[in-house]
Amino acid sequence: MKKTLLAILAVGISAVAAASLADDALVLPNGRRITRSMITGHRGDAQSVPENTLLAFRRAVDNGFCFECDFYMTNDGEVYCVHDMNLKRTFGIAGRATNVCWKGTLDKVDVGAIKGPQFAGRADCRVPRIDEVFALIPDDGRKITLEVKDPRPEIVPLIQAAWWRHPNMKEENIIFLAHKATRAALVKAFPRATFQHCVNCYSDGWRKGCTPIPVARQLAELDARPECRNFSPMFDLDLLTPDYIAAVHRRGVTFYTWCVDRPEDAIEVFGRGVDGVCSNCPVELWEGLKAIVWKKSNAECGITTM
Repeated sequence: MKKTLLAILAVGISAVAAASLADDALVLPNGRRITRSMITGHRGDAQSVPENTLLAFRRAVDNGFCFECDFYMTNDGEVYCVHDMNLKRTFGIAGRATNVCWKGTLDKVDVGAIKGPQFAGRADCRVPRIDEVFALIPDDGRKITLEVKDPRPEIVPLIQAAWWRHPNMKEENIIFLAHKATRAALVKAFPRATFQHCVNCYSDGWRKGCTPIPVARQLAELDARPECRNFSPMFDLDLLTPDYIAAVHRRGVTFYTWCVDRPEDAIEVFGRGVDGVCSNCPVELWEGLKAIVWKKSNAECGITTM
């Protein structure tokens, strides 16, 4: 009994500490005030630990950040986390994310071992299912992004059933991203959630130097999705101009961008007016921002650092 009470107390203290961290603020050199909760861990903390695992999500949450994860549905009715349609990179097995079974296949995958030997065999580095992910979502107002990558609307009742099993979760704190048919089903199931329109800024690839999609066309695509009140184009300083961001804000839509991993880039885009950034390394990004802020503060006070 004593051990159980101590465990419950430890979880409670951890949750309170993470909630207070989420409100931890920095005033950037350009004057913009940001909090940790304005930074979303892309697939958790994907750079430091195995992506889309409970370890990655917990690392983001425990350090005061939001997180984003990706969902597919198995042939035997489990909703699980993975990003790629091809399972080889992160799971080390042949197959497609939409055509695999949990029992006998995914339940045996050691995601940690694929990332590196230091993560092998860890319970929090196996393939997570939706209930395990929902259990980590904090009840403190932080926005968690759930990308439902499976194009089949049949996944929605399974997500809703898991939702009902976690009554502490609030629709208002969830951002959904999904294919058109799945998104329509999610809108009906979760009318108070936020829906995101996520876009690639290039018409012929994902890399800088490809052909940019005109801003007018991107805004027209956003206007054609009135249910989407969050807009998230890929990060490119040449394309994410203050006028572009302001045009989205005039539509009453929040503006996020992905992925921002350098502190200098985060300072620039926050200065231009974005509401949030998605990062592969949220912990390192915040520490880098703190270092820049402290260096500027010390310089203003005439303090030199070695």
